[in-house]
Amino acid sequence: MSPLDKTFPDRKLTPSIQLKVNGMPCLASQSRKFPRTRANASNAWVAGQFLGSLLVVGIVLSGSWALAQDEPPAADISALQRESEAKQQGLLLVGEVFRARAAEIEQSMVVIESFGGATAASGRIGGLRAQGEGNTTGLIVDESGWIATSSFNFVGQPPVVTVVTPDGERYVARLMAQDFTRNLCLLKIQGVTGLKVPEFADPSEVRLGQWVAALGTGYGDRIPAVSVGIVSATGRASGRAVQTDASTSPANYGGPLIDLEGRVVGICVPLNPSSPGPAAGAEWYDSGIGFAIPIDLDANWWRQLKSGENIEFGFLGVAIGPADQAADVPGVKVNSVVDDGPAANAGIAVEDRLVRIGGRDVLDPPQFGVELRRYHADETVELIVLRGEEELAITVELGRNPSNAPEIAPVQQPEVEPIEGPPENDNDR
Repeated sequence: MSPLDKTFPDRKLTPSIQLKVNGMPCLASQSRKFPRTRANASNAWVAGQFLGSLLVVGIVLSGSWALAQDEPPAADISALQRESEAKQQGLLLVGEVFRARAAEIEQSMVVIESFGGATAASGRIGGLRAQGEGNTTGLIVDESGWIATSSFNFVGQPPVVTVVTPDGERYVARLMAQDFTRNLCLLKIQGVTGLKVPEFADPSEVRLGQWVAALGTGYGDRIPAVSVGIVSATGRASGRAVQTDASTSPANYGGPLIDLEGRVVGICVPLNPSSPGPAAGAEWYDSGIGFAIPIDLDANWWRQLKSGENIEFGFLGVAIGPADQAADVPGVKVNSVVDDGPAANAGIAVEDRLVRIGGRDVLDPPQFGVELRRYHADETVELIVLRGEEELAITVELGRNPSNAPEIAPVQQPEVEPIEGPPENDNDR
């Protein structure tokens, strides 16, 4: 018995060609049943050659017929060619559009220079030592000298920060406030008016797959570098960021992510949604995983930042145990509660189960962190707590984490007159 017969013992042979060899009818698939005689073997060989020839001719004819059937008409070929050409022209058009938009928004971008600090390295700009990360990008958000940028270049707490405006003038900048939840910070330069503020896209109108471009002047050039991509995701980092596959790096952190209309979709920052920190996510630069923070000038958090108040993640003051394997046990268990912390003051106790935060279900410890990080310090949130069989609604005012590193103090600098910027061909930049 052949392997095929062993695998399919009930298979039936369907005869398609019948021959007679030595007066005996046979099927091509039954040739193995011939009597083992020399004459029969010779006749079987002839029959096999004949059948093989028929099979080859059939394959050639059927293949030719299939090719003739599959070959599209000339009109369809022409349509496919036009579609391919249209796609190529569309890609070229996207590049042309973004080049034009970059030239427009260039007037709202600045070069930020930081000198000294914990990561200072060799190299001189204007007689001062530059920070190891070098220049970074900023975006004008108010005509009177407010600049938004990424917190990445301020991790080393540089004592001196300067801003080079689009007209080439250099100003000493003051760090006014930081948003540690979005890795943004606000700078202020004095003695300027009439700076150009770009148009910001409505965050609710950002769509997956739409074309975007990340711009940056972190290399010190006044003409921004451009990296084109799409919006890969929205609502990342607990709802604070959009994700893009456009290349982002320290050179364009703080620069705008713009759409085809030249509107600012967000400000490029390094982020790690599961592990927050001012430099978290920087290891992903130029990897196709980039993030940008949408700006809503009317949002409470933006007004809070502009008022000079730092923004931090809300602190609850509990330690959460590992996820329970039982599917019928909701929420996450509280293993410990910080004395005199927000949770303890609100009445949350050890062995309680946190089921929902702000109306969102909590299924496991990682999701608990994601949902809690949606809220800032000093904000109020309602928790649904399961205590035994009793379900409780507890309102908690979140605090500030006492274990956080000291906040970076604003750099106090006297008002100075603008300093003429370096020439275009300055090789020290």
